[in-house]
Amino acid sequence: MSSSLSSTWIKSSVLNLLSDEPKNNFRTQVLTRKTVQVTRIFSELNVIEISDKSFHIALALNSATMKHLEDQDAFSSLDGLRNSVVKIQNWHISTVAQCIDAKNIKKAVQLGITMPFALQCDKMELLGAEDCIIFGEPTDINQNSEIRRSLSKFNYASMMQRFVTVQFPDEYSLPNAGKFCL
Repeated sequence: MSSSLSSTWIKSSVLNLLSDEPKNNFRTQVLTRKTVQVTRIFSELNVIEISDKSFHIALALNSATMKHLEDQDAFSSLDGLRNSVVKIQNWHISTVAQCIDAKNIKKAVQLGITMPFALQCDKMELLGAEDCIIFGEPTDINQNSEIRRSLSKFNYASMMQRFVTVQFPDEYSLPNAGKFCL
């Protein structure tokens, strides 16, 4: 089942987004369907942590994602996704602050969700392998020294502007701006 995961992509996607010259076709090359492993569950926040075997990142589940999950026969609860393999679709890079209701940021930090990066997706497909071992030795993308160095050239506003212009060039904000998860 480990071989079914998409090749390592979390770090390269974030670095590309923060680079001085992000790829012009970022959306078509990077934001494609990815097969990942769920490594942790934060059900009270509708957040899971996903891994590509090398890095892990928080993934906020919006109401569309939850609806899609609930419609799948194999889904019983978020907690039931622990260590399973899933396919995420229609995802984008965002921040924990954008994805989680402001009143829950303190709780997120207390639970071990690190800042600033998170993903949000609109669709998730369950592929199976519940309760298997964690594949690889994934580390926190938000603690990676290369990511931290690249991030240091941005303030929050300029980082968010970059997220919008690179991922959604025809929009004025991220799809989740001002809309928090359930």
